[in-house]
Amino acid sequence: MIAPIATCSTGGNAPSVLQCPWAHDRRTGWGFDFIRRLLAEPTQLDILGDGKQSKSYIHVEDVIDAVLTAHRAPGSAFRVFNVATGDYITVTEIAELAMECLGLRQDSVRLTYRGGDRGWKGDVPIVRLSIDLIRSLGWRCRRSSRAALGGAMRSMIEDFRAWSACDAPRGLSRSRRRVNRAYMVGGFPIRPPR
Repeated sequence: MIAPIATCSTGGNAPSVLQCPWAHDRRTGWGFDFIRRLLAEPTQLDILGDGKQSKSYIHVEDVIDAVLTAHRAPGSAFRVFNVATGDYITVTEIAELAMECLGLRQDSVRLTYRGGDRGWKGDVPIVRLSIDLIRSLGWRCRRSSRAALGGAMRSMIEDFRAWSACDAPRGLSRSRRRVNRAYMVGGFPIRPPR
């Protein structure tokens, strides 16, 4: 999904629109899904599509920097900026990164693919964006797609483990804690039905 972000200026500059695809923090996207499922079942990971889908995944902090850069830039014409990392990562590489973040050996996890070359109807399997215009204003992305996703996934792991540890004193079995981890909304735990 490409999420447009509009800016406006009261300082005489024209408004801008920034197109920011796949912005990630610790509670969204493929990484969230893969970490959640690998914690629940560390020997199997089902992947929608063929795993070759390839896109740029940008950290939300880099998006904020781009918005501020565009807002401060002088200009009298309406502008549209693409904001991305400038590199790309496949869904299979994201799955392998999730395994790495969890300390799982790749040969110990079976990856299964389903759905053809797309993850779901309407998915665009390969996306490439030119970021020349935003870079011409001096903006530079500080994280690669891999670094953005890896940092977000490591934070997710801390969140999942901290929440799961909260249930341990109540004597919940390991399998019950595994089920509890699956009940997350927007990265925040909700209690499963008892």
